[in-house]
Amino acid sequence: LLGNDMPDTVGLYSTWAHHGIRFVETDQWALRDDATITDGPSKSMLGATQKAWFKATLLAAKEPIIIWFCSFPFYSNDIGNGRWGDFQTEQNELNAWFIARPGIKARIVAVGGDSHSICADDGTNSMWHIPSLNASPLQNAGGLASGTWNIANINVDDTKGYFSKLIFTPTPTKIGFTWQ
Repeated sequence: LLGNDMPDTVGLYSTWAHHGIRFVETDQWALRDDATITDGPSKSMLGATQKAWFKATLLAAKEPIIIWFCSFPFYSNDIGNGRWGDFQTEQNELNAWFIARPGIKARIVAVGGDSHSICADDGTNSMWHIPSLNASPLQNAGGLASGTWNIANINVDDTKGYFSKLIFTPTPTKIGFTWQ
């Protein structure tokens, strides 16, 4: 469950630990239902198998920090276009799951991509109130992200690529991290 293997032959999701940090990567593209179908309990962005694996992985994680690599940032405005706004029932299910497990939720920082922006929120405005950062494209133009971001929403030069990074500083008693 917490190994480095890839548990699926189609979806690219996995987990690993390094220096007291649990990294969890989910795949919001390969296993999901068509975003345009009517929302309901059977419509899933993660797919049943990955969602069960994700919950079990979080429950088993003992590390003080969990970095969740997800396909895109947790927009504050629940946008559609194939994002979580098109999967409201599953979004609500996960919200209830996180609310019932505040100790897990408090350890998660989500790192998304695919929005061509540099943005970050401490959880005040993001989905599930989980801190969310956007990793940004390396060689694509971008701009401001949609939604509200209380740490950063940087309008960068569209003529060149850009990036952001997390820096971890583990000590014997704590793990710190900063976002640049």
